[in-house]
Amino acid sequence: MTADRCLTRKIDTSAEEMRVYDDLWEEQVAPKQDRRLMMTRLLYLAPNERYDLLMRDLNKLSRDTLSDINDGSKRGIVKLLYPNDLSYLWKYWQEIQPGIFGAV
Repeated sequence: MTADRCLTRKIDTSAEEMRVYDDLWEEQVAPKQDRRLMMTRLLYLAPNERYDLLMRDLNKLSRDTLSDINDGSKRGIVKLLYPNDLSYLWKYWQEIQPGIFGAV
């Protein structure tokens, strides 16, 4: 968004104009980065078939629900989980608790 704004409305890539990126990052992305990183790691732990199922499920959701999930809504994220996903959550938990289980 920042690059588009700076390069299409007026060609101005000054530090002041580019600061919009930092502001958006701090306001919208950084507060929810832990959940986003967790979801990314869970996708890497799951097989391709589970990823395909997730994509099918996402395609069935309304824009509002997708927006909630993108905003880090725990309720929205939980709606995307299946009982079999507990194994991926367990693997993830083991990864972030190396002092308890050792390196996995």
